[in-house]
Amino acid sequence: GVRLLEDAWLWDPVWPPADRGAAPVAAGAFVWAAVGTGRLFGLSDLPLSALRVAAGRRGAGSAWGAAAAWQRLGRDILLLDRVEVAAGRSGRWRCRAWATAERQVLAGMPAPARRRAGAVLGWSWRAPSGGGYCDLHLPLLDDMVRDPRFVAPVFRLVVRLAPATLALAWDRRGDGTPLLGGEVVVDLSRTAAVSWRFDAGSRSIGWGLVLRRGSLLVRTSHLIHPDLGVSHRWQLAAGRGRLPAAAGR
Repeated sequence: GVRLLEDAWLWDPVWPPADRGAAPVAAGAFVWAAVGTGRLFGLSDLPLSALRVAAGRRGAGSAWGAAAAWQRLGRDILLLDRVEVAAGRSGRWRCRAWATAERQVLAGMPAPARRRAGAVLGWSWRAPSGGGYCDLHLPLLDDMVRDPRFVAPVFRLVVRLAPATLALAWDRRGDGTPLLGGEVVVDLSRTAAVSWRFDAGSRSIGWGLVLRRGSLLVRTSHLIHPDLGVSHRWQLAAGRGRLPAAAGR
């Protein structure tokens, strides 16, 4: 969601490229892996590294999958490690359970581990001219916010109307401040797309590039903060079979 500082994308592209509402996706197993890197605000002390793997099986009208991810932000002064696991089902009705654990080291002093967990309920639709899905993220555990009254769910809406995809997300900070974000992705061809991203909470805007070739996918994000500068992100993914959104966040 838009709560986390290092978020770069609100929508995960799929491969092979979207079938534009024609034939249904073939049943079978899928496996997916992605590595990512970046630098927040152009600072050498805020490098970002990430790894995510997912696997599962798709049936006639739904799919089950599981995913695991690791991410590290920072180095000497600030070091933040996060591990995440998730499992769920996609189809007309979507559900997923996820849990994360974070460890922070500030100036050589480790802080207590922070844990989060939640469930996601959603609904997908498909139409000859497009489709999409909406998700409601329900927090079950959140050690990152002191007052649980301010832990708000994330609502995400993704609409696909070829050649464009629109993603909108809503969240709230621990003090109740609304966080709104959006992303628009426009296909240039069946192998390339450009994106435009905005985050109203941090007043950041930026652009990105998505490239697909066979089972490989590359995407970038370049978000500009009005005071802190530009954050760059890169991701390389490879997989077999289309990944359902229930398998990852």
